Amino acid sequence: MPNPADVPRLELTVLMPCLDEAQTLAVCIQKAQQFMSASGVVGEVLVADNGSSDGSPEIALDAGARVIHVPQRGYGAALIAGIAQSRGRYVVMGDADDSYDFSALSAFFFLIYFVCFIITFSKMLSASSSLSISMLRGGMSRITVSAVE
Repeated sequence: MPNPADVPRLELTVLMPCLDEAQTLAVCIQKAQQFMSASGVVGEVLVADNGSSDGSPEIALDAGARVIHVPQRGYGAALIAGIAQSRGRYVVMGDADDSYDFSALSAFFFLIYFVCFIITFSKMLSASSSLSISMLRGGMSRITVSAVE
């Protein structure tokens, strides 16, 4: 196992718990990679394999994902192990059965940055201050944040 200090920190980990998802895994990985490429997000696709017997780990590796093997059975175990092994600052999880559109992560990523922005700036405001932010994207035209202590 590599030293955590030697592993580069990424912006995003797209975590896919997996148990026998050979039919849909590659397309899910491709969608997540397309999102990161198109949006300029530096990240990884991490497949937490929970004992697949249909070749899912090999499919994931061939598609460019990083694969970890999770010996303890169960969806929760795969999530816990995946989060523990993630290299991203943020982790987005979705099933590898193509029920989630990994190419449509822009809204989630926008919200992550927006919430972090609000928290950062709200800490800088005094109890009597307020901050107005004009947003051109995301369906919001104006947001007002007031600090409350």
